[in-house]
Amino acid sequence: MLFILLLIAILFYDFAYRLHEYKQGSKCISMNCFKVKEYLPKFNEIYDNVFKETECMLEPLRQKCKAIMTLKIVSYISALWILASGVYELFTPNKTLALVVITFSIALFSIAVYTEKFVNLYYCEYLEKYKELFINKYVRDINKGFGYTLRGCIEQKIYEASYPDKINVEHYYGTDYITGVVEGKRTLNMCEIYARQRINGKKDIFCGLFTYLKTDYNDEMIVECKSKNISYKNIPLNMQVGIERFIKEFEKNQRIDFKLLMRNGKIFVKLYSGDLLAPNVFSTKINKKRMWAYYVLIKFSVDLTELINTVRVNK
Repeated sequence: MLFILLLIAILFYDFAYRLHEYKQGSKCISMNCFKVKEYLPKFNEIYDNVFKETECMLEPLRQKCKAIMTLKIVSYISALWILASGVYELFTPNKTLALVVITFSIALFSIAVYTEKFVNLYYCEYLEKYKELFINKYVRDINKGFGYTLRGCIEQKIYEASYPDKINVEHYYGTDYITGVVEGKRTLNMCEIYARQRINGKKDIFCGLFTYLKTDYNDEMIVECKSKNISYKNIPLNMQVGIERFIKEFEKNQRIDFKLLMRNGKIFVKLYSGDLLAPNVFSTKINKKRMWAYYVLIKFSVDLTELINTVRVNK
């Protein structure tokens, strides 16, 4: 009985963790904020066009992935139910039936475990095609000058330089690398990053969109926005006013948590957005809210870095 409860707890934790990671990105941006009048029409046009062009190629892969995931879930649930029934029968006179039921549940568990490798295989196949076809075209339509690389990533040493203090990175992984020219001359680099690290001995995790580009100024300045509270370090007053006006223009009833650091001729922006690009295989429609969030955060990063450079020039 203890084994059953432990197994149920492990499966529930795994499911809850995956669901949390998926929903984190979905909830980070509301469809009712962020320069709706300016951004939403263009976003809808891009989303609808890209979805129509890629649906016929992605749908068969999604169906195959959904089928094997459904088999896995049904196998685990059935196995647990039958195993519980078998354990109950052990306390009755019919021991033979109990052993048969338990044996059958073990067979179902074996099927569920065996399907795991196919779940990973089919999901990875679908994820790769989804990003190569949909996300690749989606990013390029947002900005014709952007390039997209599925397995590209900003170097770890650049990420480490985005912290004012030295950090000890224990795990670093990045994907969905975007690069392009902004302001007509500056190369912007952006990707989704998951990093597990220690800062001053304390554990810390960053999961979100990371942006990096070079600037002409060597000043060290820090801006941090958390729960709508903005803090500054070495930021000129005219720049503070510009940043606050910019953030209020983007935000209505929603917040963006971010950290910006400028030093040694570089600007780094970390957006705590979670994993925005994980597809939901149980939905026939690619999640529009997540794509809206991704669209807005790309715009936010580009516009914020341009603002910093513009205000700095006019200082």
